Amino acid sequence: MGRIIATVAVAIVITLGVLIGTRLSSDSIALLVGVLIGIMASIPTGFLFAWALSRRNEQQARTPMGNSQYPPVVVVNPGAGMPWGQPVQAPVAALPASGGPSFDTVSKLWRFAGYAVIDGQSEKNAKGEKSHFNRRLKSTCFLVADQFIRQQTPGYIEIYYAEKERQHRLHPEPVENGNGKKIYTDAHLHNRAWRKMVKIFLQHLWLTWRQSEGLPVSEPYVQAIMGHTNIVKP
Repeated sequence: MGRIIATVAVAIVITLGVLIGTRLSSDSIALLVGVLIGIMASIPTGFLFAWALSRRNEQQARTPMGNSQYPPVVVVNPGAGMPWGQPVQAPVAALPASGGPSFDTVSKLWRFAGYAVIDGQSEKNAKGEKSHFNRRLKSTCFLVADQFIRQQTPGYIEIYYAEKERQHRLHPEPVENGNGKKIYTDAHLHNRAWRKMVKIFLQHLWLTWRQSEGLPVSEPYVQAIMGHTNIVKP
């Protein structure tokens, strides 16, 4: 049966070849031959691409999920309905191997995250001096805070708005400092409110983590030394 089909197919191809050769011009025949050659040349490439794709799929199927090269996805805030006080896990991966409890005070965690205050100013890297904070953790805190504002996360967004309003009452208009630069602009006040929100979030993370590990906790500096009473509890 297979030989009969092959014979019929060859006969049809020969017949078509004869008809085309007698009715088409030489230019048309040359064009048709070029098209056929191009199609035939693409067949090996197509088979090679299909083989490579199948090999990749087989390798992915054999690779365990734990060995995936993609980083883990961490949900910072699943939505506005997230209950206040629920711990957020995003910065954990950026902490040292010993974790948040390795800092015996929250001030040390603040400095490691790049949110320390030195001589009344936010700490910045100095030329020729090793950085005192972890850039990865600081970047992660930025992303977390950005989602707090975008998602209007209950608890933390109120801290941001309250501090921003307080800053506007203290500095209703921008002023120029001694260097001729404007300070207390809207962007400056936004950064101050942002910074307070992040520091309180880190304080909550540190306090909850220390308590879960059964480690002693201390009051923040502003509460223990400066006497502040409006402390936001986690």
